[in-house]
Amino acid sequence: MKKEYPDYPSKDKPWMKFYDVSIEQMKVPKISMYQYILSANKDYLNETAIEYLNVKISYRKMFNMIDRTANALSSLGIKPDDIVSISSVTTPEIIYLIYALNKIGAVINFIDPRTSEQNIQQYIEETKSKIVFSINAAIPKFKALLEEESIDRIIDISPFESLIFPINLIMKKKNDKKYTYTITWNSFINYNNSFAQAAEYKRNKMAVIEHTGGTTGTPKGVMLSNEAINSIAHFYCNTSNIFTQRKQVFINIMPPFIAYGLAVGIHMPFVTGMKNIIIPKSEPTDFYKIINRYKPQHFAATPSHMTNLLTNTKHNSDLSFLITPAVGGDAMNTEAEQSVNDYLKQHNGTYIIKGYGMTELASTAVTATNNANKIGSVGIPCFNNTVAIFDEDNNELSYNIVGEICINGPSMMLGYFKNIEETNNVLKSHDDGTKWIHTGDLGYIDEDGFIFIKGRKKRMIIRYDGFKIFPSQIDSIMTKNKNVIESCTVGIKDKNHQQGQVPVTFVEVNNSCDKDLLKELLIEEYKKELSEYSYPIDIVFLSKMPLTSISKIDYLALEQEAAKLYL
Repeated sequence: MKKEYPDYPSKDKPWMKFYDVSIEQMKVPKISMYQYILSANKDYLNETAIEYLNVKISYRKMFNMIDRTANALSSLGIKPDDIVSISSVTTPEIIYLIYALNKIGAVINFIDPRTSEQNIQQYIEETKSKIVFSINAAIPKFKALLEEESIDRIIDISPFESLIFPINLIMKKKNDKKYTYTITWNSFINYNNSFAQAAEYKRNKMAVIEHTGGTTGTPKGVMLSNEAINSIAHFYCNTSNIFTQRKQVFINIMPPFIAYGLAVGIHMPFVTGMKNIIIPKSEPTDFYKIINRYKPQHFAATPSHMTNLLTNTKHNSDLSFLITPAVGGDAMNTEAEQSVNDYLKQHNGTYIIKGYGMTELASTAVTATNNANKIGSVGIPCFNNTVAIFDEDNNELSYNIVGEICINGPSMMLGYFKNIEETNNVLKSHDDGTKWIHTGDLGYIDEDGFIFIKGRKKRMIIRYDGFKIFPSQIDSIMTKNKNVIESCTVGIKDKNHQQGQVPVTFVEVNNSCDKDLLKELLIEEYKKELSEYSYPIDIVFLSKMPLTSISKIDYLALEQEAAKLYL
């Protein structure tokens, strides 16, 4: 039968050949986040839900604490649609709060504890959030808001709250500061003069606000629905080659104030009935210790966590327990991916599973390599998503043509909170009425449905003469050298022309290498592979690449450093 359209990936969906034919019938359940984990675990209440600093918490206790927390929230006067702020790393109390707020239909406003006081004030005032739950160390940042009556209460959450008695008291006394203007968690949880009814499920209702720079760089509140967050867990539950089973171990090292940490690190393990081991604070350099200690079947990490495994010579254990070593949050270059896979194979492990996504799509699980992989790709779309490539006029492009990656699916955000202009820049209705998230990433789809990322529209370096330079192309050449751990190319203003940029490449290297010789080798290599107009004007060596709070390379910091060096 003759096609009525040219070869367009969004129409052909070639990636579906990697899935079972029945999978398209599996729709995201129309229930709240709370209802999803309750229905999944109501018959397994004695199994372990959480392990936190050697304390094990059963599903029974978790649901009891969620109910107590919901009652306490109701006693404070929290009602459906009220916005309550949480500023903390992941602890059991934060998990109780997330699902208690969701149970009663309130909205969770996540704030990174490291956020500046100025941005915290913006996040609180724009949401009119009157109640703040904060980890002990971040409380002083909210004091001025309390004095100005922008907020009514601050509930102090100690990271040691769930430890057994008397260790919890000893650790609190040793590490926590006392604030006279706060309410302790213990006082809060004992508010019990109200019984909290579960709110009625409403489709496409705002459930969570996660803050992000998004595709435009300015802080914005991303409004996520129950369906968006549930869709990630739904994918894990119903796709092959992930093999999630009850009682398996999941390591959670991601914080709840990023969508990756909430949807994949917290919600998904509970929906699949796993034991969720919470690591409240983790540096990439410590990752091998966590893996050795807990021997998890599944984890979700960043490329920095995985590449640090390669540089740690003490890590020689058998990794055959791994089923899903998932990597997301940032792009992973081809050489790093191959090196990590070789390392895992040498230690009897499986290959890494890459994910791709963004906060505006509820996490990193928009595409994945669990069913199929090509080195250098970010995998194929998850079965409930459609991915397409568009040009600047929103015309869909055919296979193997670079354009902007756009996504349609159940994990799409509702929009940016009180920011219609920015919402319309990212969430766009095309001429046929279909809504797409415009990711700001450049890439292409091959004939098998694999997505390859070529860089960011904003990070794409455009020379004075209009020629385009893709930083990822330069970085992939640099990381072929065994002495280069990470590479990041950024653009700076071209001093020799009125407009345009030129590339500068930063590389993190092994400190023991001969840097002069290495620089010569890297220059020789890129001259073989790059067009002359793409040559970086300099290679800058770093002993450590700057990272963001979630262990992604901090491109903005490197851009600022490059600007200082070449003023």
